[in-house]
Amino acid sequence: MTETPALRLSALKTKVVSGRYDRWLLIGGGLFIPLGLVLIVLGWAGAAQTPLLQEQVPYLISGGMLGVALLSVGGFAYFAYLLSVLIRDGRARERQQAGRDDAMIARLERLESLLGVIAHNGVRTAKSTSNHKLVATPTGTMIHRPDCPVVAGRDGVRAVTWSEGLRPCSICQPAAGDKKLIATD
Repeated sequence: MTETPALRLSALKTKVVSGRYDRWLLIGGGLFIPLGLVLIVLGWAGAAQTPLLQEQVPYLISGGMLGVALLSVGGFAYFAYLLSVLIRDGRARERQQAGRDDAMIARLERLESLLGVIAHNGVRTAKSTSNHKLVATPTGTMIHRPDCPVVAGRDGVRAVTWSEGLRPCSICQPAAGDKKLIATD
């Protein structure tokens, strides 16, 4: 069995566990960001109580740096949650679009088959009227050849002669030779 590029590409796609881990990313981001902000404020409040640098450093390390780290982790977790939601929504839109595309292709195929039937019936109608040299529509005032696009494929086409006083069609232009053929028939 040979591998097609589509099979190789489908093997590269990531498997998504629907909605389990993205909820934890949202919860983690929702907890770490406020906790980091609280630790930064507590570190600042502790360092602000003393003028000595050696007493401010522990507050800076325990409150400030840990707070910034938690704030960063919370921000990345929330960003990862947003990306997972965007990816999931994008894939859902792709599936919907694929369904719409399939429906459109089915409609086009149905339309193509209907047009084929209509074209086939039009050819059959033209052939059935080909034993008459000239034709007209049921209420028409012009005389046409049977293969004229105006009357080809139409129902109710009637056989006519020049003696009926109809005008010649400007598209198919039935000739005077047709008059002689009809007159001799």
